[in-house]
Amino acid sequence: MSRLPALALGLSIALVVGCAPPVEPRFSESASSGTRPAWTREDLDAVVTYAEEDGHGPVQDTSISRHGVVVVFAETVISYGVDPVRRVWRHDLPGEVVATALSPGGDVLLVRHRDDIGPFGRERLLLVDTQRGRVSVSETVDALEETAQVRLADESTQVTLADGLVEVSTPPFKEPDWTVDLDETCEEGRAREIALLSHTSTVLSAHGCEGEDATHVRALRTESGTVFWEQRWEGAEPPRLHSLSSEQVTGVDGDPLTLLFGEGTTGDSLFIDARTGSIPAEVAPWSQVPELSSHLEAPLQDAEVAPKEIVLFDPLPREGRGRLYLAAARALVDDAEAPVALEDLDESLLIDGELMEHLGQWGASPDLMFGRLENSLNEALG
Repeated sequence: MSRLPALALGLSIALVVGCAPPVEPRFSESASSGTRPAWTREDLDAVVTYAEEDGHGPVQDTSISRHGVVVVFAETVISYGVDPVRRVWRHDLPGEVVATALSPGGDVLLVRHRDDIGPFGRERLLLVDTQRGRVSVSETVDALEETAQVRLADESTQVTLADGLVEVSTPPFKEPDWTVDLDETCEEGRAREIALLSHTSTVLSAHGCEGEDATHVRALRTESGTVFWEQRWEGAEPPRLHSLSSEQVTGVDGDPLTLLFGEGTTGDSLFIDARTGSIPAEVAPWSQVPELSSHLEAPLQDAEVAPKEIVLFDPLPREGRGRLYLAAARALVDDAEAPVALEDLDESLLIDGELMEHLGQWGASPDLMFGRLENSLNEALG
């Protein structure tokens, strides 16, 4: 065989590997009109039921974006709108999906899938606009180990945890912008029971160490990896980490407020401002409803006591505050010993005689509804 065909073949392979194939979604303009994300458990269940009958195999995972419900199948990612349930956009991928992550606010979806075109042990990383399914970034990257955790701190910053290493990378995702080895915080042995969260400007990790009876929590700047807050608690187990967002649905597995209020651990929880890294001196609604703490324990106000839960949240958008208000009101209404019943709440807060579950149900006047809920709780508890 002459060298020319071999050279041509090698050039062809190099071109295929070096250039990412175009990634275009199957988008329906008409389907996108009038749909919304899931607000309730019933909304999410309706989407999952529809998706399971949509001909793409078993549902692997679901995420609630700002614009709908993203459903992950083995080699397909689809966004469905709610009310009515219908497919808005779809990506058929050339390899198995290995990881997905939503940005805070739910506008961007990170997708990693196996890439059989390039060298062995590679994956393709996509950043997808959740409204129309458009791909803004498509890069071939090194594969992660199966147990790796993947997060999206903002719309273009990937955070990964693998084998005790926290890495942050930005497009084109070829090399990490910074790396932190959590084992270095241990006096002996390696980091164990590691949990990782990221939200806007903060990356938060919690872990124990082999041979130590202590818990370590570190807060790092997403941009630089600089440690700006660190705490060690002796004789404590690593806390559970939670990220609070408006895209979560009450009653769904993994929802932090369902867990905190359902298990009664609000008094063992530490709320951290994701933008500043500070521990808020006051957390609404406790700060706005003085008598609330007599019936629902207020979150910890300092880091002297080891928390069982740490909640990383952005206190500025009303969405986060709205979920806290509604969760607190629901916990009071469900508590037979609390002096709050449905009839004590303003009728505008109820739908078919039940308390609203999501800020989206408040329509175009959430500030007015905040005031009504605060007034109702203060009057009932006062």
